[in-house]
Amino acid sequence: MKYYYPFGEEVHRLVQQDKTPKKVFVLGVYASAVHARWKKGKEIICQALAVASEPRIFWDGNIEEAKEIIGKIHIPKELGTLEPAGSHLNGPSAKVLDEHILAPLGFTRKDAWLCDLLPETRINSSQAKVIKDRYNPRIEEYGLNPWCG
Repeated sequence: MKYYYPFGEEVHRLVQQDKTPKKVFVLGVYASAVHARWKKGKEIICQALAVASEPRIFWDGNIEEAKEIIGKIHIPKELGTLEPAGSHLNGPSAKVLDEHILAPLGFTRKDAWLCDLLPETRINSSQAKVIKDRYNPRIEEYGLNPWCG
């Protein structure tokens, strides 16, 4: 079964890409997502809406990558625009991993095998509420992909 984010991007599994032997193993809980600020004019509809899978496990929130990923998402003009959410809302787990876990132990990402218990994004209650209250009511009128949580 396939799952989709609001505005239609497919949810992807995130797994370790570099399969060479590693010195340490890092187990996360679940994969995160690329978050976008949804705006209509000057009104902010949502500060941080999950709109796509991260490009790789424990993504660092690179703003240029975020712009590129979000820029490919189709959103009807009448619904406004998407832009990268605040820098603290994309990639926070990677920053903690790199700076507060691996570095103090003398390791970098190249030394680590990265894994999540759940390799797909999970929507928390705040995201579910925004989707239910602000996205779902627009599905039929604008031909958006359905989302249920």
